[in-house]
Amino acid sequence: MLKKSPILALLPFWLFVFLFKFAAGLHYTLLSPLGERIIPVWIVGIIIGAASLGQLIFDVPAGFILDRFGYIRMLTIGTGIFFLGAVALFFGLTIVTYSITIFFSFLGWLFFGPGINAYTLLQAPQTAGGRYMGIQHASASLGIVCASIALIFLIHAPAIVIGSVIALIFVLAIIAIAQAKKDHDTVSITGEKREHKSYYVRRKTLSKILPAMARLNPASAILAFQDFAGSVFYGVIWFVVPLVIAEQQSAGALSLGLGVFDLSVVLLGALLGKIADRYDKKILIFLGLFCFAAFGVFLGFSFNIIFLVLGFLTTTGDEMSSASLWSWLEELDTQHEEDGLINGVITFFDDLGWTVGPVIAGFLFETVGPSRAIAIGAIPIFASWLFAIMFLHGKNPPRPALVAASEKPTNRKPIRHRHKK
Repeated sequence: MLKKSPILALLPFWLFVFLFKFAAGLHYTLLSPLGERIIPVWIVGIIIGAASLGQLIFDVPAGFILDRFGYIRMLTIGTGIFFLGAVALFFGLTIVTYSITIFFSFLGWLFFGPGINAYTLLQAPQTAGGRYMGIQHASASLGIVCASIALIFLIHAPAIVIGSVIALIFVLAIIAIAQAKKDHDTVSITGEKREHKSYYVRRKTLSKILPAMARLNPASAILAFQDFAGSVFYGVIWFVVPLVIAEQQSAGALSLGLGVFDLSVVLLGALLGKIADRYDKKILIFLGLFCFAAFGVFLGFSFNIIFLVLGFLTTTGDEMSSASLWSWLEELDTQHEEDGLINGVITFFDDLGWTVGPVIAGFLFETVGPSRAIAIGAIPIFASWLFAIMFLHGKNPPRPALVAASEKPTNRKPIRHRHKK
């Protein structure tokens, strides 16, 4: 009997991931323009940041709930709750309906990220976890691209129209996941996915986290700093750019602006990973962080085709540094016994950045304007670059790998999203 390809094996589930990210990404992108219609922008930033903070705080309990009640069941419930958040917009746009739609979206996002990761690894063959995670990432990114395109048509629409479109996509997502293969066990019960545990839900105590981070320095500390700084920056971008589009008569090239940040990773991710393995990691880290910061500063001063070019170069610098740091980390963590722990810590800083980014963006948008808001949002990246220079002084990276790719262990660098997850 022939084995199904990874795409066909979980096709309904991939469709669900695409549809959820389409609807949820569209909802998240529209939050700042919708909020601006009824309340000051700085308050909008605080509300969106508070929702991200809640997601950060309740992430671990959500993981336990997923393990206890099953991934498909909780993903279905979470999607249904998010659907209710879209339905709230049927009643017009008021402070009450806006608060309700954000609260229900917080609950929907809470189960999505860890739920789809754990389910994917549960269903993937032991030796194909990376391929399945890659398909999952592609499905999610496609949903974000569609959300970015749909944004142009809906950004000035009445709340009831926006709610209807998002609700319809969520209905399709629920239909898709209803066809997905049911999970009778969980990753924590089967214990069969340890090879890929870097993707899994994180639940460790501080007493275990700090020694692990110290053992894997300098790579682990710089990664945590960079992920926080990068997420602050992307949080500012996803708050500011929709507001700029809403103020323009014609979005032009900017209509594709929010999709460009994943494009460089899709096109260059594999190449940058190979470069990170073969060349001096310190140079690549310094160069990558500098490009990330420098291009990021100038990104918001040209909301046209230049924005797309600079956005591509900005994320290329981010990925160059990130790939080099993860390659270094893999050399330090030879037994790979703490992949999940380290990834969890770094993901914590990533989530924290998505909490801070919208808050500062709300204040900056009104006080200094969108261009300077984005430039200021890049300052933490400069700080991470300076931190890397000081922290890496006198430290020697591993020698470039000369072995064939087939002889190297599987790279455990997790997929880092440049959009809300």
